[in-house]
Amino acid sequence: MKAFPQEKDFDPHEGCLDAQCAWKNFGGLSIDEGYAKFCENPGYYQEDFMFMGWKAFVYYLPVIERFLKEVEPEDEYDDCEAWILGCAVESQVEEHKKKISEDIGTRLETLCDSTLARFKVMNLTEKDKKRILKQWTKTRKELERTRR
Repeated sequence: MKAFPQEKDFDPHEGCLDAQCAWKNFGGLSIDEGYAKFCENPGYYQEDFMFMGWKAFVYYLPVIERFLKEVEPEDEYDDCEAWILGCAVESQVEEHKKKISEDIGTRLETLCDSTLARFKVMNLTEKDKKRILKQWTKTRKELERTRR
């Protein structure tokens, strides 16, 4: 089992208030605990994945993967979470291009592809569906650029 990310893994540049907020929200939580916390209020916690440092992001990537696999519109789902998570993944990929291992790159590609496939057939408004698909397509393209 991997060790929990430390505070410096959330805020490697020391002093990023958003990264410190992510630490406050997720620091010391297991993957299952992090998932449970995220599901309590995804609209509140979604941006934490955008601002946490790379090591913390990779550790908690299973939270994003599971959420996007399991979320259903009838669960009072708001499309904003899927859209913002796409933005968070894209932001992490842009910032940490050189740190993306083959394994993580493959996982992120699979996440993009499965999210695109799943949300194409979800019962959402066309506007919401288009916004989510546009973001995850953009994220997939950014990932492809980094892996060349």
